[in-house]
Amino acid sequence: MKARVISLVLLILIFSAGFIFYEKNKGKYGKELHDLRSELNTIEENQVRILELKKTRADYFKKVFIINRPGAINSSISDFINALIRLDNRKLRFTEISIKSRTGAFDFEITGFFNRIRDLENMSDKFESSTGAFILSKLITGKNRNSFVLKGEVSAE
Repeated sequence: MKARVISLVLLILIFSAGFIFYEKNKGKYGKELHDLRSELNTIEENQVRILELKKTRADYFKKVFIINRPGAINSSISDFINALIRLDNRKLRFTEISIKSRTGAFDFEITGFFNRIRDLENMSDKFESSTGAFILSKLITGKNRNSFVLKGEVSAE
C-alpha cells in the first residue's frame, strides 16, 4: 500500500510539474503571440496608408502628365521647325512637310529636292542631333534623282 501511495504521489508531482511547466511556456508563448499580433496590426495599418499614398501619387503623376503633355509636344515641334528654318535653302528645297501628332511623340514626312546627297545626309544628322529625331526612312525617288522623301519621328518626352 505504501508503494501505491508513493507512486501516486510521484505521479501527481510529475503531472503537477508538467502542468506548471506547460502553463509557464503557455504564458511566454501567449506574450509572443500578443506581440506578433500587435506588430501585424501595425503592418496592416501601414499597408493601407502605403496603398492610399500610391494611389494619390499615381493620380498626381497622371494629372501632371496630362497637363504637361501638350507643352512637351509643342516644345518638340517648335524645336523641329526651328531646325528646319535654320537649314540652308540653297542646298535643300522642301515641297511638302507633314507633321502628325500622337501620344508622347510626333511623326514627320518631308519631301523635297537636294543638290548633293551630302546635303541630305547633313540634314538628317542635324535633325537627329538637335531635335532628337529618329529617321525611319530616307527615300530618293526614281523619277527625279534629286528628289527625296524623309520619314521619322520625334519623342516629346
